[in-house]
Amino acid sequence: MVDSWDLSREKERFNPYRIDLWSPEDKHLRLIAVSFDLQTGRAAFAGAVRTFRGARITLRERARVICTTERDEDRDEALAWVERYLFPREDAGAA
Repeated sequence: MVDSWDLSREKERFNPYRIDLWSPEDKHLRLIAVSFDLQTGRAAFAGAVRTFRGARITLRERARVICTTERDEDRDEALAWVERYLFPREDAGAA
């Protein structure tokens, strides 16, 4: 029989990138997404930043923090990515 710890370790091995939502007191609130590759992880981070505006969100590769909304440049870059690729303005190409 396989216990849940073994399954979670397997999932982490194949999906090393995760997006987490944190409370202001540094308490883990929710796992938002997991990803196999960094590009998908960054897209999920950007979507989470837009969805949970003002919240503390991290994109991690296991224990290493890659992006966090606590860094202004990470948050601003994520929001710009969302606006550019997920919600492009129709008049952007008409220059």
